[in-house]
Amino acid sequence: MRRLGREGTLGTDFETATAAIIDGQVSPEENVASREAMKRIVDAIAAMPDPRQRQAIHMYHFEGMKLREIAAHLGLSLTRVHGLIEDGMVICDRVRKEGQ
Repeated sequence: MRRLGREGTLGTDFETATAAIIDGQVSPEENVASREAMKRIVDAIAAMPDPRQRQAIHMYHFEGMKLREIAAHLGLSLTRVHGLIEDGMVICDRVRKEGQ
């Protein structure tokens, strides 16, 4: 895709080539919406009834720990940790979709 984009600009002047490039900036509205969505997700994680699920999701998504590390830290099986995170992410996904 990048190669095709670059090739599409060959032989054109700088102004024409750069006019079609998206600057990658997020609008203030999109920024606010993203922050609100993240707050709803963080609140949903904090409201989960199982403290091990909250810990597992936090360690996996916010601390970047591997499933094996989380399992050892929590004293749970790898399968159980995977299930906790998977079930928690279903909740987070539902919360994210409700806010759209």
